[in-house]
Amino acid sequence: MKFRIFFRFTTVMILYYISCCAIMGFAALFMQSRGFTNTETGLFFTCSSFLCIVQQMLYGVALDRFPRLSARHFLLGFGVISILLGILLSFTTKKTVLFICYTLLNSCILTSSSLINTFGIEFVNAGIPLNFGLARGLGSLSYACSSLFLGNIISHYSVSVILPLHIATQCVLLLLLSLHTVNTPGSSTMPTELPSESSHNMLSFLRANPFLLLLFTGMLLLYFSYTVINNFHINIIEATGGGSRELGISTSIAALLELPAMAAFTPLSRKILPRTLLLISCVFFFLKISMLFFAGNIIDVYASQILQFFSYGIFVPASTYYINSILPPCDKMKGQSALGIFTFGLSGLISSLLCGALLDLFSVKIMLGCFSLLALAGLIITIIACRKLHAYETL
Repeated sequence: MKFRIFFRFTTVMILYYISCCAIMGFAALFMQSRGFTNTETGLFFTCSSFLCIVQQMLYGVALDRFPRLSARHFLLGFGVISILLGILLSFTTKKTVLFICYTLLNSCILTSSSLINTFGIEFVNAGIPLNFGLARGLGSLSYACSSLFLGNIISHYSVSVILPLHIATQCVLLLLLSLHTVNTPGSSTMPTELPSESSHNMLSFLRANPFLLLLFTGMLLLYFSYTVINNFHINIIEATGGGSRELGISTSIAALLELPAMAAFTPLSRKILPRTLLLISCVFFFLKISMLFFAGNIIDVYASQILQFFSYGIFVPASTYYINSILPPCDKMKGQSALGIFTFGLSGLISSLLCGALLDLFSVKIMLGCFSLLALAGLIITIIACRKLHAYETL
């Protein structure tokens, strides 16, 4: 049973990240190919992130409030919507319709990322063994291979190939999720660690946990750098003399290195606390965007992507496990939802709009310098928050 669950969960991860690579990894290139400016592309990412925030707040509360619901049900719903939007995008040429549909599609993909993390944590909290880090790492491997493949295909044909690939993978993903029959009952009983006033209201939850809110704020500022690098990576690549082929190579380097990092997380977490691993990843978030600021050619960009191993590769499982370790059972799902809101949601909402404007008004170098300073501020805040939350750790 253990292998069957791991295999199914890993397949879900792989299929999701193939679709994620197609829609999110080449979003800026797709938008620009349809005549959108950098500012308009930034607005697209901002609107997507805003919708992601709303969606995550709703599903986070729903998961805690209605025990019969699970992350799988929401994944199925978002999957159906994303397929329909992908089909519509394949047949429309009007800019307004393109903007609305692609914004909705991107928000579904964004929200599904934290849903899949929640899906995995449901197994962990139910006492079902699952190597979450390895499964997530194999998802990154699929992202890397897809990025390399799409980068080469797009350079010879058209960026429109991302749509049929997305539709196909989502159809298979829906089929797999619909056949999933393993139940994930409620979390095993754990001592209440971090106090919480309400199990139903997200704002009350955050107000009742000020140090947790401080931690999320630090993560938000750090995650700006990741969002900017991902969403506007084509601009960074072009500023150093590259194109869609180099975009595919650069993205695949980062994604490939996530696999060994995430696979190593489970054995590492037995010797090193998730809090410590989280702080290590935050340091490398700052170092990575700082390296990009000083990059003078495409080789320097490739070199900065190597730091993905220590930054995002460690951050995803470390943040997920750390939040899970400091919250009582009644708030664990809400905590995962809040993590997604601040990273995938608010980070994208604020940084994308700011980044698009900075690119149109100034340059790639100025944009990277600004976000390097924000990453440094986020690192300091995260260190302070983790010190305050130290007393609540259970793992």
